[in-house]
Formats: sequence, structure tokens, C-alpha cells
Amino acid sequence: MAYELNSNTRAIQSSSLDNNFIVYLDRPPLFESASQFSLPEGSTDVADINALDGNGGATDANITYAYSGGADASDFTIDTSTGALSFVTSPDFEAPADENQDNIYELAVQATNTLSLTATQNLTVHVLDA
Repeated sequence: MAYELNSNTRAIQSSSLDNNFIVYLDRPPLFESASQFSLPEGSTDVADINALDGNGGATDANITYAYSGGADASDFTIDTSTGALSFVTSPDFEAPADENQDNIYELAVQATNTLSLTATQNLTVHVLDA
């Protein structure tokens, strides 16, 4: 029986005359989306947060999204399946609601795959005067 490690996919493949199998090594998700966003005041939709599952799956496949902190996390909502990030209430440039009132909202999101492995990405959202 022969074993081969593929360094690109981090998979171990075994083959012999009797059997053939591939074992994928456990890896955490990998974010594909940006970490900084800008949008005009009055908008609620911020971005679509995307991550790969880390084990060969497609974008958003087998991923659950959630908050993992940040001073302004309570100002946002995230779709746990798609990663769609939105303001709970549309922001007003003249009346900033972020923690330090500079119109730069800070939060962290977490992606978890089916193996319960997680990755965290810090985000900043800049609200612009319209």
C-alpha cells in the first residue's frame, strides 16, 4: 500500500490493488471577503461575508456565520447561512452610533465549518456623508 500527501489540498491518499481512499486533514475556514467596507449613510446592506470551509468545499458551503465581538457588533445583523451583513438600523452620518462616534464601526465575525473549526475576521465599516 502506498500513501501520498498532496500539499495543495492537504489530503492523504492511499492506493493499493484492494482499496483506494482519501483522507482530508482538518483545516479551519478561510475568509475570502474584504475586511473594510464603506457605504453612504442611510444604507443598511453592508456586505456579503464569504468563507471557504477549509477542506475543499465551495464558498459558503458548510459554513455558519456569527458575531465574535467588536465594540459595535450590536449595531449589525448577520445571516448565519449566507454571511449577509447588515445594519440593524440605517446609520446617520451626523449622529454616529458607533462606540467612539467616529462613523467607523468595528466588529468581528466568525465562520465555523462542519468540523467545528473556526476562523475570525475583524471588520471595519465606514459610514460616509451622503
